[in-house]
Amino acid sequence: MALYLISGLVLESEIELPELPTAPTGPPDMGWRISSEPRPSPDGGEWLYQWDSVDGTPWCSTGRVGKQWLLRYPEHGDFLISEDQREVICYPTSSTPVETLRHLYVDQVFPLQLSHSGRLVLHASSLALPANAEQGDSWNVLALAGESGAGKSTLVASLCQRGGRLITDDALLLEETAQGWLAIPHYASFRLWDDSASRLEWDTQQLPTVAHYSRKKRVGAAVGNIRMETQKLALSRIILLQPRKNVDTELAGSDAVHLEPISARDALLELTPCTYRLDASDRAHMRRELEQLGRLVTAVPSYRLTFPHDFQLLEKVQEAVLSAPAHS
Repeated sequence: MALYLISGLVLESEIELPELPTAPTGPPDMGWRISSEPRPSPDGGEWLYQWDSVDGTPWCSTGRVGKQWLLRYPEHGDFLISEDQREVICYPTSSTPVETLRHLYVDQVFPLQLSHSGRLVLHASSLALPANAEQGDSWNVLALAGESGAGKSTLVASLCQRGGRLITDDALLLEETAQGWLAIPHYASFRLWDDSASRLEWDTQQLPTVAHYSRKKRVGAAVGNIRMETQKLALSRIILLQPRKNVDTELAGSDAVHLEPISARDALLELTPCTYRLDASDRAHMRRELEQLGRLVTAVPSYRLTFPHDFQLLEKVQEAVLSAPAHS
């Protein structure tokens, strides 16, 4: 077993996780291991929820095994989450490569563990930017939230190329303190499609794929001299991305890229679908999550950014993001 750092926690893993930095010795906060036993079955053989792929085939199903949660990725394996959300047992299929198991656990199962244990985790990319161009010791943190494919990763990666420090490509863990909401660094990696990586001038032929079933590439923070933030920092603003597809950029004119402040109420409505949620029927968890989100959007200013889904406008979108005031 080896120990790694992720989202400020010590993770014990049975397999190597080269994406993560190693942790000093100490008791682990969470752990996962691989089992060669047969895949478990949900109680009564019934699945509670199912998410489908774009082609309509089942992507992930969830069910209960006693007081434990079972996640099944049909072609790749099962992940059994313990009642206290501290331990995960993986039951891989015989054909699943280890890099796919790493991706499924670190990028999908682990955030669900965090969320179900009561922490607030958003589907959001985040980075730290210098608060003053002449002072590198003062940083503002922004979060970019939006649906899958909204351009969160591409935008954060491009801003990191301009001197920002990566906090997370996805799975933003937030911690509420008396001083405000803190953004906790996840791990030093982006997951980008080839067109995004090429637009940012990375050699896609040299980048590893995220998993054997995906064409996305993993871009380590060491590539392109991108820096990873290592400290918890106060979140200064939230930007909700709303890209518009099939828009004629020339006809859109000066309003092609538009940033506007939004109310706490609107921010709450738009952020609610951007959380990791293991059990949508757990009313107590839902209530706690909504209360957390309510306090978050009350304390941190939120903005809505609309723009055509067009790489030619990337610099304009960057400037719009950078123009968002850190305080309302």
